[in-house]
Formats: sequence, C-alpha cells, structure tokens
Amino acid sequence: MELENIIFDLGGVLLKLDFQATYTRMSDILSIPFQPDQLSPEIHKLLTDFETGSIGTEVFIWNLQRMATGKVPEGNQIAEAWNAMLLGWNPQIFDMLERLGKHYKVFLLSNTNALHLQWIHNNLRIRFGISDWETQFFYNTYYSHLIGYRKPNPAIFKFVGEKEQLIPQKTLFIDDLQANIDGASESLWHTYLHNPEEDIVKIIESELSLL
Repeated sequence: MELENIIFDLGGVLLKLDFQATYTRMSDILSIPFQPDQLSPEIHKLLTDFETGSIGTEVFIWNLQRMATGKVPEGNQIAEAWNAMLLGWNPQIFDMLERLGKHYKVFLLSNTNALHLQWIHNNLRIRFGISDWETQFFYNTYYSHLIGYRKPNPAIFKFVGEKEQLIPQKTLFIDDLQANIDGASESLWHTYLHNPEEDIVKIIESELSLL
C-alpha cells in the first residue's frame, strides 16, 4: 500500500474517551435517563444539530436545561458533564504525529462540537504547552461542527477528498467505529478499524508499519 495521506479520527483513536462518564453525569444533573438506548428523538436531534454546527453552545445548553425534571443545572454544570467523557492523551501520540508528518500528509477528521473543541484546546495548552494543535501536527483538520457534515455521512468523505484532492488509493482512514469505516470505504479510501483499548502508537509502528 503506497500511501500519501493518513486521516485520523480524534475521539477513541488519538483522544481517550469514556462515554459512560457523560451519560452518568447528565442523568444525574438533568434527572432524566441519559443513556444511549434511552435518549428521546428530541435529544438525538439536539446532539446531531450540535455536532453539525446547526446550533451553538448557548442553544445546546438551554435546550438541555429545559429538559431537566428537577433543579435546573447551571450552564457550567452541563458543560462539565458534557465534557466528562474526555479523558486525555497518551503523550506519545504527539511525537508519533510529528514523525508521520515527515513522510505523509496527516489529517484529522472528527465528529465533535464547540464545547469539546474548547476543552481540547485548553487541555493541550495547560497540560502540554501546545497552543497550535491544528497546525503543528496536521496538514489540515476537519471538525463536523465547522464543516456541517458528520460521519458516517458519505458527503463528509467526499467533501474532504475533493477539497484536498486526495487520491483514494493513496489515502488511509483510521477510525474506531465500523459505520465510519464503511462510509470512508464508499470513497474507496483504505481503512483501519481501531480498537480504542489498544495503543494507536504501537498500532502505527507495528501492525501498520508506517513509522
């Protein structure tokens, strides 16, 4: 496989996640069931709208506040609960990304939102002194809430492919969700389904032999 481009997902690949932490915290502060199999169609739409940038942070928080069945939580409480899923980084990934960038065009393609991205920037700056995440480690970055598409919609892969003029046969996409892998496959990209329990640095070095 002759590669020119490597496209990383963020959460579950580069950034450690614990979705249950957010489900639990949200359930507690809103006093409603906030588990994947219990979310109402209204909440599902709200989450999708936030991830595609159709609504901003204030509208997102206000809508969650009005769903509370007990004491209405403060906006900062909702933000903290929403970000509870974000656990942090294996510091070795920064070196990995810099090394990859010497041989490939490295991209980031993430379903995310304004609150999560704010946390990411703050965390990187405070913990690692990194203030230029997008330009230091990536040729370009694509966040769902900024471009209006989210994975696994085939349109997002078409959008990135056309904007970057990617050659599909020379492009590798790494994600932790099968649905997203399937979406990328429709654009004829090479794909790798990553297990979040495994170390992406070791996978890149050994199984994929890219370093």
